[in-house]
Amino acid sequence: MAGRALKRLMTEYKRNYSQHTAERFNTWLCLTCSWVGLGPRDSTVTVATVLWHHTELTLNPPEGIIAGPTNEENFFEWEALIMGPEGTCFECGVFPAKLIFPPDYPLSPPKMQFTCEMFHPNIYSDGRVCISILHAPGDDPMGYETSAERWSPVQSVEKILLSVVSMLAEPNDESSANVDAAKMWRDDREQFNKIAERLVRKTLNLPFP
Repeated sequence: MAGRALKRLMTEYKRNYSQHTAERFNTWLCLTCSWVGLGPRDSTVTVATVLWHHTELTLNPPEGIIAGPTNEENFFEWEALIMGPEGTCFECGVFPAKLIFPPDYPLSPPKMQFTCEMFHPNIYSDGRVCISILHAPGDDPMGYETSAERWSPVQSVEKILLSVVSMLAEPNDESSANVDAAKMWRDDREQFNKIAERLVRKTLNLPFP
């Protein structure tokens, strides 16, 4: 049943995509979910929510960010391109990443991982992003974050991506995912900037000087 509902939702979304503005999309979403018989806890609502975020990003894309589903058959996995923020050591870089949405999204946050080489205090060596907005809702058991800083269902993909841009510009070296990067950011900024410049050039397929 859920599979048929999902197909009907996808068909209706594709048919109406060009007709709906951001202002009318939320009404359409509620009506469509009701039409295909989705309950508030049905996993297919996750797809509807992701579709809504995709439309927002398409109609009003943030500067320096491109994001959307990897393919139209799987709305649970997105790819993104993030431009390094101006005035930082990551400026001009174009950094690819992926987002994976859980079945209970938006109750739980997606996971985000850069798919290129990165060296940053808040990015693990395998590319996974570690910032407050991607942490599970509720109080931080370690006491570093408030619940308001962590994920909540009212957050959006746009807010996540903008938070990542801010993270690139202003790393948090007090709560680090990459200890070596955090230490270098604090103690040897010149060397950190050199590594960042190399990564920027690598994303652009430019030779190293």
